Amino acid sequence: MRNADGSRLRITPVCPAAPDDKGTAPTRYVIAYAAPGSDRYRPAMAPLDAADEEIRFVDFIDLDNDGIQEVQVTGTCGAGPNCEGTLYRLDPASGRLSHFFSGAWADIRILDGHLVEAGRASCCAWEYHAWPLLPGPQPQVADAMAFIISVGWLGNEDEADCRFRRATPDGSGEVIAPPNAQWLPICELYGSDYHLALPGTVTPQPAADDSADTPLQD
Repeated sequence: MRNADGSRLRITPVCPAAPDDKGTAPTRYVIAYAAPGSDRYRPAMAPLDAADEEIRFVDFIDLDNDGIQEVQVTGTCGAGPNCEGTLYRLDPASGRLSHFFSGAWADIRILDGHLVEAGRASCCAWEYHAWPLLPGPQPQVADAMAFIISVGWLGNEDEADCRFRRATPDGSGEVIAPPNAQWLPICELYGSDYHLALPGTVTPQPAADDSADTPLQD
């Protein structure tokens, strides 16, 4: 994959010549980097070995649409769309990839200074977890989640319910107003006719779900 600055990243799956002592043949993923104007690739991180961790596949994703690719490692998935995942971010100055985020999601993006992981929370609802991005030469994800957005049929309304909530010291959580209008399109997951919960609203329990899925990280 060619980056906007002319550098390149390459993922090479390496299959073993013979099964290991357990009778399996786990793939090894080698990720290399070539500087702008160079055809010489060098390792960008330690190889990823499927024998040491559950890896379904490894691919590229441009999270913030800056033309520089991140590497996404997808692991174990549930019965639904959620899969465990890890993201590695490139430092163009060194040509090295470093750990950026680990969690579980069906979709992930950067929005309004936050990394947002989204996944199915029940049969009738999805959750979006907003993690602040910390400023610096290489952005990092904060240890504490800023807020959660729940979208679905959580209450008794005819239209979908959309609520923004953050943690409180007693663990109950509180409904908050959306930080700004950039976040409102998330509420339209089930259509434009939705009910936005206002601060002070009591959050009901999501509908029960009989199918197992990989939980989102709290």
